Amino acid sequence: MKKNISAILIILLVSSLLIACSDKPSRTNKNDDEEIELTTSNIDDYIGLQGDFVDGDYTTGYVNCATSTLEIEAYPLEEGRFEDVEITVVCTSTDHGFTYMNQLGNYWHLASATSDDERDEIRITLSIRPNGEFERSYAVECLNNTSCLDAPCDFDIVSVSGTFIPED
Repeated sequence: MKKNISAILIILLVSSLLIACSDKPSRTNKNDDEEIELTTSNIDDYIGLQGDFVDGDYTTGYVNCATSTLEIEAYPLEEGRFEDVEITVVCTSTDHGFTYMNQLGNYWHLASATSDDERDEIRITLSIRPNGEFERSYAVECLNNTSCLDAPCDFDIVSVSGTFIPED
């Protein structure tokens, strides 16, 4: 009887080892082909943003015009592939020259802005490459402003679309 119980226990032990060591892929926390929908809540886990206002200058004349260049860079924080990722941001700065607004209601905006609605903020949509990178410079200006803007850029993320597929 003891031999039979021992034999049954050995068979159960060997069976459990075979099942545990089978060549079926194991499940981990990240499924290899799992697409993660990117949102404003989770984008900071996958993509980092950095920006700087550089080369601040102003010209005087009939209308004073402060100008600067906004350099933006995005970089991946996780290994994987980004698909159709677009991030819309509003760019700000804690620099005193950025918050300056005169009686005429002029704000910093993209120099290419064509309508009054486009002149009340710096709103940019970044199309992220599949490797998670983005790099571009934008000309920005503020009419009737004599401040030079050379400062870090802060980002308010307005919207995010696209997916991230983690690397194996």
